[in-house]
Amino acid sequence: LPRKAREARLGELLAHHLARGGDVLVPVDTCFRVLELCLVLEAMWAADRKMQRYGLVLLSHVASATVHLAASQLEWMGAQVTAAFDAKRTNPFAFRHVQVATSLEQALDRPSPKVVLASAADASHGFAARLLPAVCAAPNALLLFTAPPRPGTIGASLLASPMPQSVSLKTRASRRGRRLVAGFPRPPL
Repeated sequence: LPRKAREARLGELLAHHLARGGDVLVPVDTCFRVLELCLVLEAMWAADRKMQRYGLVLLSHVASATVHLAASQLEWMGAQVTAAFDAKRTNPFAFRHVQVATSLEQALDRPSPKVVLASAADASHGFAARLLPAVCAAPNALLLFTAPPRPGTIGASLLASPMPQSVSLKTRASRRGRRLVAGFPRPPL
């Protein structure tokens, strides 16, 4: 499909699930594709007042740094980004609709329904893996991969069999002071 058709289909998918009250989890890489996706979604939200009712969150430990670096390196961006900057004299990475979150708590503070772009791209670790159980349990939620996940990951398993009987998720316990915090609560998206 041509780029415009893919972007239109993405907008339709998001609008459909958000209108039904479902959250959307989009596992993403933390620096390359995510910037392009943020620009596309920012434009969608800016063009459609209905979409502005819904949250749009970029969740990654390095999200702030990634956006800041992109905003300061416009001369290295593609022709469309530099042309947009030259025409409007505004930085395309000064997002109005994409809300940057660097912790799970910041993302969960945003009201639902919302779209969450979360690291990592194959949902095998990071924030995407931590949000995955809530997304899989919610009837109107959508798990949307923008690229094929690596073979052998939970993302690849879910794509191979969208209605698996069971999926095992590994959680890691972290030590804080003298007490051990086992795993993380499974918060609603």
